[in-house]
Formats: sequence, structure tokens, C-alpha cells
Amino acid sequence: MTADPTTPFPPRALILTDAISLICGERQDAYGPPVESMTRIAAYFTMRSGIKITAYQAALFLECLKDARSDMNPMHRDSVIDGCGYKAIKWECAMAERGD
Repeated sequence: MTADPTTPFPPRALILTDAISLICGERQDAYGPPVESMTRIAAYFTMRSGIKITAYQAALFLECLKDARSDMNPMHRDSVIDGCGYKAIKWECAMAERGD
């Protein structure tokens, strides 16, 4: 979804709706449920680093990646959308790790 001058929503809301569409649709369809995906990514980080990484930490690292990219190009919409998605996924991972 891109900014549409006829929509009643401000651009910040469109960023969030795009993030929802990705993490609850296209990306979940491609990579599976977010906690499972982050757990898989954490296993790779753990294997390569020798340091135990959790799903929450994996999502945090990916959020940091998108933040660093946004710092280089604040107008790159995809990085902002993905950053919002990883922030939500990070929270979901924290809940799962806590047993919620």
C-alpha cells in the first residue's frame, strides 16, 4: 500500500498497515509463523557465533539492521516498514519465550 491522498489515514498509519500486511500475510506465507522463523534464524546465529541466541534476540538484530539502513536512507520506506514488523515480531517472541 502506498500513500493515497484520498485516504483518511496519515502516512504513519499506512506504514503500520503495510507492516501488518507483510508480517501477517506475504512474509508469514513465505517463511512461516514469526516465532518459528525467528527461532530458526536464532539457531543459525547460535551455530555461527557459538553464543546462544534467542528468537527475541534474532528479531532484535534484524530490527537493528533495518534501523541502520534507515539511518543511511531515512526515506527508504521498505526499511521503515520492515523495522516496524520486526519490532512487533520481537514482542511476540518475548511473549512466547515467557510462555504467554
